Amino acid sequence: MIDLRSDNAYRLPSTMLANIITERLGRLQGGINDDEVVKELECLAANITGKQAAILFPSGTMANTAAVYACTAPGEHVLVDPDIHVYRSERVAFHPDFGRRVPIFYRLTQQGTPDVEDIGQLMERNNPSLICLENTHNFAGGICIPPETLKQISLCAHKRSVHIHLDGARLFNACLALGLSARELCQHVDSVMFCLFKGLGAPMGSLLCGEKTWIERVRGIRKLLGGTIHKAGVIAAPGIYGLQNNMERLKEDHANAQLFAKILKAKAPSAKLVREVQTNIVMLDISQSGQSSEKFLDELALRGVLGKAKSDNLVRLVFHQCVSSGDAEQAALAVADQINCCSERRGTK
Repeated sequence: MIDLRSDNAYRLPSTMLANIITERLGRLQGGINDDEVVKELECLAANITGKQAAILFPSGTMANTAAVYACTAPGEHVLVDPDIHVYRSERVAFHPDFGRRVPIFYRLTQQGTPDVEDIGQLMERNNPSLICLENTHNFAGGICIPPETLKQISLCAHKRSVHIHLDGARLFNACLALGLSARELCQHVDSVMFCLFKGLGAPMGSLLCGEKTWIERVRGIRKLLGGTIHKAGVIAAPGIYGLQNNMERLKEDHANAQLFAKILKAKAPSAKLVREVQTNIVMLDISQSGQSSEKFLDELALRGVLGKAKSDNLVRLVFHQCVSSGDAEQAALAVADQINCCSERRGTK
């Protein structure tokens, strides 16, 4: 079975496990704030992103929620797009029984990037405390926000002292696709979160990076959210390994996603991609198939490929370290066969 449900659907590499056991676990301390391995990871994350400090969280959802809480109070406005992960999937900061922040929606361009003009107008009318961005953008099909766009948003936001938070769950995919370092890409935002457990291969953990005094405020919020972890070096050690060894490997995932898309279009011309493949995510629009996403995926699983439904008409396929180029080709042929079968069924009705 070729599992394309997510880039955290992989087996932990034996080299990563060996590194943890032989070089890291003997240095574990007590809590998350005094563990030397955690401190090493946080320093590494801050240095990579060009921020003053960083803090480890068990999940990206908790890290993003803490970032929103650190910048806003209940009832204050936050600029988001409706499909950004922090709003569409995580939602806790905007839930009426929990965070009670008020979302103000900005548009995306046809390319899937934030509409700078719309953001500027919304800031003038709504006086937000925070802007949330996502790079790469999951629901837009792994699209990257270029640095020029980030700079324009930054100039507009900082004139009004509005904090910019970047959900960079797949930050390093964006960096490789754009040919930039994380420092270059993060220079226009005030805080950034990235995940260790997606393409980097760690089992869990996310880092939130930003200005030192702001991170100290976030530490208190993490405790309130239940993010204190004992023996946290078990999480930090594979994260260090991933950052030091697995960033460049993400290029293979991008290449396999593009190979998949190329073969799919050749074998099933009616296949519709939501957008051109930029990174490791392929988003299929199956609205013309006559099937729901769930039904489409059920039949696709019988052909040996697993994907994930993102709406009634959207199917997401994500490439990762356990998917080879041969797997990508096989998956493309399976999806093409599924699409062609759907077309034949519609043609006989």
